[in-house]
Order: sequence, then structure tokens, then C-alpha cells
Amino acid sequence: MDIAFRGLFHHLCDYEGTKASHSRELTSPPLYCCSRLDVQLGKLALKGHEPDFVPCTPKGCMELLKRSGVEVAGKHAVVLGRSNIVGIPISLLLLKANATVTVCHSRTKNVAELCREADILVAAIGKAEYVQKDWVKEGAVIIDVGINSVPDSTKKAGYVSQHSMAKSTPALCSLSLSPFLLLQPLTFFPLQCDISSYRLVGDVAKEAYEVASKYTPVPGGVGPMTVAMLMQNTMNSARKWYANHPK
Repeated sequence: MDIAFRGLFHHLCDYEGTKASHSRELTSPPLYCCSRLDVQLGKLALKGHEPDFVPCTPKGCMELLKRSGVEVAGKHAVVLGRSNIVGIPISLLLLKANATVTVCHSRTKNVAELCREADILVAAIGKAEYVQKDWVKEGAVIIDVGINSVPDSTKKAGYVSQHSMAKSTPALCSLSLSPFLLLQPLTFFPLQCDISSYRLVGDVAKEAYEVASKYTPVPGGVGPMTVAMLMQNTMNSARKWYANHPK
């Protein structure tokens, strides 16, 4: 291992001839700041074990609950989605915090009924405004991880840069433009599908906010926390290395 490296942030992209899972396997788990899932999820699932790093988005969700004064222990949490990067780890984190957890997915029946039972509802299913107002219990807490584009005729069509996207859509920027990518030259690209005439929405319809006690907006909610947790993981990686390699 090159001691010049204290941590590694890896974008989950499938380059030609290279699977994301294969490239992850080349990374030492203690250095993988955005959490190498095969190792860290195993540790997260086992009692008496702590992962080296917790996946950034689920960790950010838990931090939002903590800092907002939401009591998790004893509450019924419903998670929509079972992805490796959000659904499964947030379910394990909520379980670890002593919540009773229900995971809903594409084969779950009566999703609306299950959502109505939730004290804490985490939406990470990738469907625009999927959760409706009458699915949410009065006083429930909503964590909306979804980020989706829907047509909006009030937006101008044309060309945008990564920089202008960062100004206009901070949550999208926080998820797709890491501080590492911002070191790259700004690039402009043609928007054949008029992406600038779209607006960002979450997996939860905004009308549902009216009955929730707390909620995360889209954009600007979970997205910035994802970046903050990545930076925290990176700093923790450096601290662990220096603690184990004193001068």
C-alpha cells in the first residue's frame, strides 16, 4: 500500500471492460471512504461489529434524524427501496438504532397501507412523487432520498455547464459533482432532451409535507448531507491512519 494515500473515493461507474464490483475489490476496505459495500454492510449487519465507514447517503439520513431531535428507538420505520447504496444500509442503521423496520420493494403488496403505519418514512425508490399525501401518517417524519427530473415548461431550454447546474440545483450537484470532480475543467454539453426545462422532485409528493412533522426538501435535503458525510469519512480515514502510524 502506498502510504501517500489515506483514503479513496470511488465513483460507481462501469467503464468499458470494467465492472464497478471488480474495481471495488481492488480497494483496501479501510481506505474506501464511500464504504466498500461487500465488507462494510456485512459488519453493519452483525451485532458487536462496526464498519470502517458507513455509506454516505444513509449516514447523512441518520445524521439528519439525530440533529433534528427525532427519537428513532421504538419507532416504526418504513423504507421504500432495497438498493445496496441506500435502502439496505439505511434499514440496517435504523435497526441498529432500535427502530422496527419494514422494507418495501417492487414486489411488496399494499405499499400505501404500510407507509401509513410509518413513524419514519424513508423514500429511496427512484419514482417521482410516488408517495402521496394520503400515504403519510399525521406527524410522521419523511426522509426523501429520491431525486428525479420532471417536465417544467417554465424552465428555459438550452445549454448548461456543471457550474450553472451547481448554482441552480444544489442537491443534484451534491450527489453528482463531488469535490474531486470539481477539480476537472468545466464542460458544456448539448441538452437534446431539454434537461434545463425540467425540475427536480423527490420520491414524495410535496402535498405530503402538509401532514409530516418534519421532512427533507428536494433539492437541498439529503444531497448536501451525502457530501458532508463523504468529507467526514475522508477525515476519519486520515485520523485512523495517523493514529496507527505515530511519528
